[in-house]
Amino acid sequence: SLTKDNVFIINSFDENAISVLLQKINAIDKKENNLKTFGMPGWEQSEVLRINYLSNNQIHFTSSVWENNQTDEKSVFSDNYKSTYKKMPENEVYLGYDLATVFIKTIDNYGINFDAELLKSDYKSYIKNYNFSRNINWRIENNALYIYKIEDFKRILVK
Repeated sequence: SLTKDNVFIINSFDENAISVLLQKINAIDKKENNLKTFGMPGWEQSEVLRINYLSNNQIHFTSSVWENNQTDEKSVFSDNYKSTYKKMPENEVYLGYDLATVFIKTIDNYGINFDAELLKSDYKSYIKNYNFSRNINWRIENNALYIYKIEDFKRILVK
C-alpha cells in the first residue's frame, strides 16, 4: 500500500487506447493504492467507452462550466430567454450574458484599468466562476475550474 495519492492523467481522445487503459485501471484496487484517474472532457459522449468504466474507475473530469444551482435570477433569465426564443438557453448564452454583465460593466466602471479590478475580485455566474490571475506572460487568465466524476450515471461535482 502506498501512502500518497497516485494519479493517472489520460490526456487522449483515442477511444480504443483509453478503453484498454481503463480496463487495466479497473483491475487495480484503487482504495489500497490511493489511485485517482483524470480523463478528458467529452469522454462521456464517446460511442466506444462504456459508461460503467467511467463510473467504476471514479474518473475525474474537468470543465470550465458547470450548471450552478437554480437561482431566482437565473430562473427569470431562463424564462425570458425561453419566452423569446422558444428554447432553453445553452451554455454559450450564459457566457455571453457574463461578458455583457461582468466584463463590460467592469470596463465601464474602471476604464483602462479594468484589469486591476478583475484581479481583485472573484465572480460567480450562472454556469461559470471567474478567478483571475496573471500567467507567466502577464496575460490575465481565469483559474476557476470544476472537477466532477460520474457516479450512478450522473455527473457529480467534486470541486
